[in-house]
Amino acid sequence: MFARLTELPRATVLHRYHALVTRYGMDARPLSRARLLRGLRRRRRREIPLRLVLPGGRVLRGGVRGLIRRVLNDAALAGGRPEPLGCSAIRARLRRLPDWPRPDEAGIAWAFGFRPAGNRP
Repeated sequence: MFARLTELPRATVLHRYHALVTRYGMDARPLSRARLLRGLRRRRRREIPLRLVLPGGRVLRGGVRGLIRRVLNDAALAGGRPEPLGCSAIRARLRRLPDWPRPDEAGIAWAFGFRPAGNRP
């Protein structure tokens, strides 16, 4: 029924409904029909914002993919990292951080290879 009302694929409606109920702690029963439809139509931001503090004090901000791309495409940054990691290795390290998806600055620097492996947070 909601798939027809929202004009979205059924899988998208089910995914967003599940997100409303479980991830955001909402109970769908007390919601009005209009508010529930608004929640199903709204696209959630999936980007995880990161703040990478470089050894020189410069700060880079962005989403995971965008920040990885910036670091890997900048020759000065790529040459200054003690551990030359690729995209997949950086993403895997980020996911391994104990406080993911809201990691601290030291964890982000380690994941990008700016800290030696012995200084892992």
